[in-house]
Amino acid sequence: MYRIYKICLQSVIVIITCSALSQLIPGHTEPFMDRPWSPTPSKTLRQGKGSRINTADVNHRSEQTEPPPRRDCVCSKIYDPVCASNNESYFNLCFLECKVPRSENISVVHQGNCIPF
Repeated sequence: MYRIYKICLQSVIVIITCSALSQLIPGHTEPFMDRPWSPTPSKTLRQGKGSRINTADVNHRSEQTEPPPRRDCVCSKIYDPVCASNNESYFNLCFLECKVPRSENISVVHQGNCIPF
């Protein structure tokens, strides 16, 4: 039990520290977290290759015509990590959707950070 309490205390200290440090960034006016510790509606996770294709929407263009990753994404600052099939952890699902183009066929393996191997 002691280990669990120690981990929880360290997590709280990290969040408080990050919140305080974020206030020191010049021109930073947003709070560190959008809504502290409130539940968020779950979003469907990006699934493997075949689940992204709606057969009614299939066209025969090459994948080269797909737009590049979105650079203008606005993602929540709520930490909800996901582990992708490329064994990289992303801050939350929005960060994965914004940083990785769909043509790379990267999918969510599980909720939480990836375990390095």
